[in-house]
Amino acid sequence: MLTTPFQSSGFHLVVHHGYRHISGHINVVADALSQVEAITAPVTHEAFAAAQEGDDEMRTILASTTALQLERILLPGTSVELYSDTSSSKPRP
Repeated sequence: MLTTPFQSSGFHLVVHHGYRHISGHINVVADALSQVEAITAPVTHEAFAAAQEGDDEMRTILASTTALQLERILLPGTSVELYSDTSSSKPRP
């Protein structure tokens, strides 16, 4: 039974536009989101920075030429620096 407008709108989309199943190994985003319960603790800024420092792939990227413009950015209100892509107006870790 459809009881909320949200449920009704979702039903409308499925009925009128159809859907198809995409296997998890192909649809990696949906597969990852379906396993959210596997995350047991939030990641701290410090843990994120430590993971960047210890990551072999990050070292390879830093040593190579890519479209990424990676710089260490101090997170406001902390003493933590994260490598962030500064190629756009908003840096992204």
